[in-house]
Amino acid sequence: NKINNWVRTIWLLFTNNKVHAEGISNSILESMAAGLPVIATDGGGTPEIIEDGKSGFIVAPEDSATAETLLRKLYGDKSQREIIGNNARTRIQSRFTLDIMIQKYMELYNHL
Repeated sequence: NKINNWVRTIWLLFTNNKVHAEGISNSILESMAAGLPVIATDGGGTPEIIEDGKSGFIVAPEDSATAETLLRKLYGDKSQREIIGNNARTRIQSRFTLDIMIQKYMELYNHL
């Protein structure tokens, strides 16, 4: 079924920042670690995770037109999905693994 294929190939996270503040989203981290391209709304910690246009896409809240354009573009271009997905996985492995996060916290703690 077409919808199930979308779910397995592209991850979406749209947050209404008027009623909910997004922190560092575990679902974005996990999706990127699995090699999925992500389209998410700007806000909270999302820009810290996604490198817009390289390891995923960030859209302005309530900008459904841009989100739809990106979704259609990714869905229609398997090569682009794979490139963005691979970049996403690499970004997570180089910045957000448990060992790296522990090291960053220890550096911050020692600095303080």
